[in-house]
Amino acid sequence: MTTRDPASVFAAAMQHLASGRPQIARRMMKRAADAEHRPAISMYGSFVEHGIGGAPNPHKAVLWLKRAASLGDPASCLRLAELRLASGSEAEAKYWLYKAPSHPPALLLLAKLFSRSRSARATARARNALERAVACQELLTDNERASLDLLRAQFRNRTPDARWSRVNRKQLELVHEELMEPVSR
Repeated sequence: MTTRDPASVFAAAMQHLASGRPQIARRMMKRAADAEHRPAISMYGSFVEHGIGGAPNPHKAVLWLKRAASLGDPASCLRLAELRLASGSEAEAKYWLYKAPSHPPALLLLAKLFSRSRSARATARARNALERAVACQELLTDNERASLDLLRAQFRNRTPDARWSRVNRKQLELVHEELMEPVSR
């Protein structure tokens, strides 16, 4: 591998970041991202969003995350969905979550969004997302597993017109709080 190889530039950027040199890491990550290295594109978007090695720029971060998402990066799809939810656009959030069809955290968030509605169609979509999340259960963190178990329990005997108790709804919201926080994955 040469130093121009995007994978080696990405690896060197990560070493600089781990060594406490974020400015150098950011420059190198940008170089790897410009060379279409998918993990570097996603990581550079996170650098720009959080101001690692330079000033934060949420607008540019979204552009980089969209670029990574268009290349099939599920973590970028999830982050874009979280950003869209924070700005109040649930429809756009669902759009980005659908682009990560086998990413467990995205499936859990999608199920949560659909579980807010009482319609038969939304219930069916939430169940579908939950079933797909169960299929990749081994990839889930402990918090995500707890969230999945709670959602599955909620849907086990649910009919489209059934009402959830306030206590169960509050528990569901508390379990999902961590999933909604902007965390780099």
